[in-house]
Amino acid sequence: MKDKTVIMQSAVADVSPEDFMHPGLRMCRFVFCDDQPNDNGQGVAAEDFDSIIKTGIGTPIKMKFYGQAAGGHTGSIPIGYIKDMFKRVDDGINQLVADAVLFADEYPEEVQFLADSHEKGEAPGISWELKYSESIIKDGIEWLKGLITRAATFVGHPAYGTRTKILALASNRELSDEEFVDAFKDIFGTISPKNENEGGNNRMEEELQSLKDKVAELTSQLEAKDTEISSRDTSIETLTTERDELKTTVSEYQTRELIASRTAALVEAGITLPEDPDKLAFKQAHWAAMSEEVFTSTVEDLKEAISTAAKKIEKPQESLAEKLQNKRPASLPRFSSASVDGTEGDEQPTFSGLKTKFKTISRTSASAESE
Repeated sequence: MKDKTVIMQSAVADVSPEDFMHPGLRMCRFVFCDDQPNDNGQGVAAEDFDSIIKTGIGTPIKMKFYGQAAGGHTGSIPIGYIKDMFKRVDDGINQLVADAVLFADEYPEEVQFLADSHEKGEAPGISWELKYSESIIKDGIEWLKGLITRAATFVGHPAYGTRTKILALASNRELSDEEFVDAFKDIFGTISPKNENEGGNNRMEEELQSLKDKVAELTSQLEAKDTEISSRDTSIETLTTERDELKTTVSEYQTRELIASRTAALVEAGITLPEDPDKLAFKQAHWAAMSEEVFTSTVEDLKEAISTAAKKIEKPQESLAEKLQNKRPASLPRFSSASVDGTEGDEQPTFSGLKTKFKTISRTSASAESE
């Protein structure tokens, strides 16, 4: 399972001014966590304290200092490290306590701020950072498992409230050489004796310098990692922007393609496009907004309507001669010579016979009109 990182917080509390610390170092003891849920709905069981202890020794104590307040995790820098951790029970609650060394000479303003704000009861909280590989949800609480300690950071708002707090913050008083050596043994273990033959140089100074060099190296590595993370965040943001721009471009081209294909389909169906660009663009936007089903049905209806209209236009018009032909009687009366001069109907009439016939018709019409 992929590692996850969680950031927890603890608060500061009263310390004894009698606790010892080297003038260039300040020692603080605080409750790293307990086995109760915090305000974020997460918790660490007492059975997992050993994992935190195993991975917590040597991890940094960090802070981002604004001159009058502590910031958050982003931009924080190491001002010390965790020297030791141990378990204890307080009022029936399992606690994990940490001893930390602060670099007062290297970060005098930060350490003095912690001391002054603690004396006023306004000290920032301690937020601890853990990696975890899995978690278990029980009664609505997420219990973290597979823990690896990353760091502890002074921040403005603790998540554990006052349950996790600083138990001791050493005073910054000058010490004699003997007091310093004895106290340093308590903190760092056995050290080499003072070398009287080399002008008072002490092996302790070499070890202290070695520790400072190691801290500087770790600090440099942390800063490099922070820079790398920041660069990756910037790259991710850039890639996300480019992706969104590409999606927009693809969408625009898809819309243009759809408009072009549907316009072509309508032209093929027989639709005449408007010459005015604005009217054409309006109609094309309307066509593009149609669903595929609606557009297909519309094209089919248009094709059918245009086809019907075309058939009516293609039907030939009757000529005037054809109209007169269709309206005249089936046959005109024929005159035969039989009715005029006694000849048979099949014989050709003579001029005199026709003349007599027309005179008869003329008199008949005049007689009819007088009636």
